[in-house]
Amino acid sequence: MVLRPDYLLLALSKAKDGRMTPVQVQKAMFLLEQEALPHIKTPFYTFVPYNYGPFCPDIYQDLKNMEFKGQVISDKTANIVIYSITKSGLDKADGIAKNVDPLVNTYTGQVVDWVKSQSFSGLLQAIYKKYPDYAVNSVFNK
Repeated sequence: MVLRPDYLLLALSKAKDGRMTPVQVQKAMFLLEQEALPHIKTPFYTFVPYNYGPFCPDIYQDLKNMEFKGQVISDKTANIVIYSITKSGLDKADGIAKNVDPLVNTYTGQVVDWVKSQSFSGLLQAIYKKYPDYAVNSVFNK
């Protein structure tokens, strides 16, 4: 059975460099929840409007748990955290990819590619444009 945190590991494995910032992780999971939820067969993350749009604090707890298991490492450089998948995490993500709906597997890769191709401001502006209800508490100048 694929669990909610497994989708985080899958997303990190789809990043060509195996790395994502907190905003990239949050927005990738949000887009999965918005666009692919009917194909995800497990309870998923619940997002609320926050400082930089859709936010779910449970994502950080799940990343912390994966870090404890040695599947993810976090590195804080220049005041930004970067989450990176480890070899152990990649091995687990390979199994996850075989057990999720193929549409979700493909879509996760597309979402991660898109999210990583955006600048910080471009990512937030695109999310706010498509999902304006999640911009209401934003501290980012829309």
